[in-house]
Amino acid sequence: MTHGDFLERRKRLSDLANGYRASAVLFTANELGLFKVLSNGAKGLKELAIELDVSEHGLLLLLHALVGLDLLAMDKDTFALYGDAEEFLRSDSPYFFGDMMQHGYRLYQRWESLGEAVKLGATPFSKEVRAGRTKEDWRAFIMAMDNNSRTSAVQTADALDLTGVKRILDLGGGPGTFLYTFLERLPDATGAILDFDHVLEIAQEVVQRFTVGERVSYIPGDMFNADYQGPYDLIFLGNIIHSSGPERCRGLVRRCTDALEEGGRLVIKDFFMDETATRPADGAMFALNMLVGTDNGQSYRWKDAVDWMEEQGLTIVQKIPVAFHSGILVGKKLSL
Repeated sequence: MTHGDFLERRKRLSDLANGYRASAVLFTANELGLFKVLSNGAKGLKELAIELDVSEHGLLLLLHALVGLDLLAMDKDTFALYGDAEEFLRSDSPYFFGDMMQHGYRLYQRWESLGEAVKLGATPFSKEVRAGRTKEDWRAFIMAMDNNSRTSAVQTADALDLTGVKRILDLGGGPGTFLYTFLERLPDATGAILDFDHVLEIAQEVVQRFTVGERVSYIPGDMFNADYQGPYDLIFLGNIIHSSGPERCRGLVRRCTDALEEGGRLVIKDFFMDETATRPADGAMFALNMLVGTDNGQSYRWKDAVDWMEEQGLTIVQKIPVAFHSGILVGKKLSL
């Protein structure tokens, strides 16, 4: 190993070890409301410290770090949003990603339990603790899904063959961003979202960004036992399977298949892994995110979802990588 190789490899390891620092800076600034305050324009240290109710000394160090990360611009004694913060964290940006940052902070706190989760093979947090999410926690999570879905919903709609689709179910649809995007491509179609009551309330807010509200219905319930009120031409299972163990996923695919019309399609979108379950690396990291937060969740291989579909007699008609290392698998219910 040359000295140059040694330094490069050691730096890579050091960067991995210290990656939490940049995350902490970003999450702290977002939690304090700094990006929201600066969305109205540049401000000085004293004014910011008063508005955020923090010390000038601590805030100045945080501001300097954000300038170093190219998220803020500094002009003498004033600070302003810059670069990616200006594009994605300004409160009125069409590409706003701040809700995802808020959700990310909550995940960041949960990752402190990774060692215990590895020992247990599941989250150390009880169901009671996980069920104790505040209304603010739920809103941050669902709106984070909306932030994440704005681009990937368009990419997914572009990739899917939506020919002949008249009735869609978005199962566990959260904010409804995927369904609303599909319906804007299908002026003659209707759709339904099945999710919990408090989630559907948020979905009915999000739909106001779209022009499809009159064609959407909302079904309150748990996807594992609710009446899907089918049949449907297309059922969309987007970013859902990673939250459950294999047997629950298998049962979910069975329930979806039963709710499809003949010729209907089941679409599963998720973080699909290769045969080794190690690539893409983001998917392997996400599997650990499920370990610290769920009983049996994980990132699945393409092969796993294919097997579940084929067990129910579905024929695989599309298999497409899409949007940030995730993929789409489409199974069609053929006539007997």
